[in-house]
Amino acid sequence: MTGAPDRATRLARRPAVPESQPGRTTITHATLAAQGSRSADLDKRIYLLASIAFVVGLVELIIGGILDLVAQDLGVSVGRAGLLITVFALVFGLSGPVLLFLAGHADRKRVTLVALLVFILGNLIAVVGTTYGALMLSRVVSAASGALLTVLALALASHIAQPGHRGRAIGLVVMGISAALVVGLPIGVLMGHAYGWRSPFILVAVLAMLLIGGVSAFFGSVPIRPPAPLKRQLQALRNGKVLFGQLTTFFFLAGHFTLYGYLTPFVIATMAFGGTLVTLVYFVYGAAAVTGGGLAGISADKFGPRRTLLTVIVLLCACLLIIPSTTGVPALFWVVLAIWGVLT
Repeated sequence: MTGAPDRATRLARRPAVPESQPGRTTITHATLAAQGSRSADLDKRIYLLASIAFVVGLVELIIGGILDLVAQDLGVSVGRAGLLITVFALVFGLSGPVLLFLAGHADRKRVTLVALLVFILGNLIAVVGTTYGALMLSRVVSAASGALLTVLALALASHIAQPGHRGRAIGLVVMGISAALVVGLPIGVLMGHAYGWRSPFILVAVLAMLLIGGVSAFFGSVPIRPPAPLKRQLQALRNGKVLFGQLTTFFFLAGHFTLYGYLTPFVIATMAFGGTLVTLVYFVYGAAAVTGGGLAGISADKFGPRRTLLTVIVLLCACLLIIPSTTGVPALFWVVLAIWGVLT
């Protein structure tokens, strides 16, 4: 029983711990709160990178919404005008990794500025060009520079974000493309029908000029380790699962864009839609597509990615088969359109 008082006496005789000492940092609740607040902040330059993804996404998607106007003005068939979408997709898919590899050790800020200048040039060619060949050249230049800008935006977002926020930063950049689908594309279609099909490209060129100012002002020198050699990247395709995954994505998107690329002439020819309703078609589709992204994550967590992917593919096939038969029933068309958007 005497042990307890003795321990109490010894504790009482110990010197008090000072609240702060020179050369030491006292950690208080206020300090922790301040650190937590700072760590929760996301580098504001990420939003600038998301804006780059937005303008690239707008140029990629806009041609499908004004395809009928382009074909009529250039005196070509809608099918031939559709090649502008095909060529853009091919160049975009192939040039990104190649151009980033060729950039090597070059400062990423400088590469981004050069890519933006080339991107502006591509859009200006679309504005002033009067022939089908000129517009095709515009699509090639815009696709190559746009692919490089997209890869750079993702790489820069990962580079400047804090370690705990890299996923969020990359997600915001990807959301820039989603914003182009939901907001930018309907606005571009509306502008195209109101002021001519070249007007959206003028808007994109102006936005890209503003982005050059933003990158110049807010980004310092950004040296980044060069990417892995192309040979090493291609070796990943030797893995059967990786190759099958890539082929699945390829055929999935091929089926989707076969109809999506000609959606405007389709609804005009079969449903007699005007400019306002065409704009609404793309808005409904885009909003549904963004919603589908969140639903896909929930479904993958609950049912597993394999079952979710198989379900999406089956339902997408059903939508693509059904939608031509819904044009006589407008209410059904809008429902199937929304489901199609969710699935993609």
